[in-house]
Amino acid sequence: AGSCPIPSGPNILSSPAMTRTPAPTTVRRHPKAGRILAFILMMGCGTVLAIAAWLSPTGGLHAAVGWPQCGFKLVTRLPCVTCGMTTAVSFAAEGDLVTAMQIQPAGAFLALGLAVGTIIFAHATISGCTLAPLAKALCRPRVIIGAIAWLVISWIYTLATALFGENFVP
Repeated sequence: AGSCPIPSGPNILSSPAMTRTPAPTTVRRHPKAGRILAFILMMGCGTVLAIAAWLSPTGGLHAAVGWPQCGFKLVTRLPCVTCGMTTAVSFAAEGDLVTAMQIQPAGAFLALGLAVGTIIFAHATISGCTLAPLAKALCRPRVIIGAIAWLVISWIYTLATALFGENFVP
């Protein structure tokens, strides 16, 4: 008979590998510097949303703010990757997610990300919970690749809208 590396017999459940107790879960707290960072991030996200909601997105934000038109669009007559992003964020900040998605889908998701970020950073500021697990989760390659893919898909949609008319619906 051959030997089996798997424990067997009456003491299988008392094997050290089988009776590990899970580590207690604890909420890690921020040192003071971590809370300050969370506060700064919360204010940054919230301020961008507040300004976007305050500005009128009708007619495009470049004209409303006095910014020059997109250089890529001036040369190629096609929208760049981020064309429509500020207008879409402004519509989303005002609560019009449908229009924001029609203008620039990535901009609508950016606005949602800013809103969620404001809430998360406010929670971290008040409670002192660490942001390290969130940062670790967001810095994974599949998240970054997914965000880039969504930006490219949004650009393709924006190009199709520019080429085939404002009423383009995929």
